Amino acid sequence: MKKWLKILGLTIFLFPGITTALAQEKSAGEGPIPSYDYRIGAGDLLEIKVFGSTGLDRTVSVSGKGMIDFPLLGWISAEGSTVEELTKNLEQGLGECCLVNPQINIRVLEYNAQQVYLFGEVQKPGVYQLKKGKTLMELIIEAEGVTRKAAKGRVYILRRGKSERVKIDLDEIIKNSRQDVPLQPGDMIYVPESIF
Repeated sequence: MKKWLKILGLTIFLFPGITTALAQEKSAGEGPIPSYDYRIGAGDLLEIKVFGSTGLDRTVSVSGKGMIDFPLLGWISAEGSTVEELTKNLEQGLGECCLVNPQINIRVLEYNAQQVYLFGEVQKPGVYQLKKGKTLMELIIEAEGVTRKAAKGRVYILRRGKSERVKIDLDEIIKNSRQDVPLQPGDMIYVPESIF
C-alpha cells in the first residue's frame, strides 16, 4: 500500500490537476468519451498513399527531429501536425511541383510517440507506448493483469485536457468485449485497491 501511495503522490506531483479531476467522475456509459485531435510525433509510423501515383506511396517513420522524407519534396516537418494538416501540406507541395490536384490519404500505423500511464493495482505499472487501436483491456493484459487487491469495478481513466475521470468496470468488459475502451494519447489509468 505504501508503494502505491508513493506512486500516487508522484503522479499528483507530475500531474497536479489530477486531484481536481479525480473528484469529478463520468461513467463510460453516460455518453461518448471525449475525442482527441491526435498530433503526430517523433517515432510514429505513417502510411502515405497518393491516389493515381502508386510510385509515391510510402510507409515512413517520423524522425527524431519530427521530419519525414517524401519523394519530390524532401524533408517535411510532421511533428505537431494533425493527419489532416500533414495531408494538406503534402498535397500543396506536390501540387506546386509536379502533380495536378493530388489526393493523399495518411494513416497512423503506430503511435510510437504517444504514451499512456498505468498505475495502481496492476502487476506492472508504468508508462506504455500507445499503438494504433490499443484498448484498455489490451493495456491491462500487457501489464500482466491486475492484482488480487484490485477493485476491477472502479477503474478510472483521466483524459488529457479533461476535467472529469471516466469510470470503467473491467468485469463488464470481460462479459462484453464491445464495451472495451479505446485509449487516447496521454491517458492516465488508475486501478484502485479494493476496500474489502
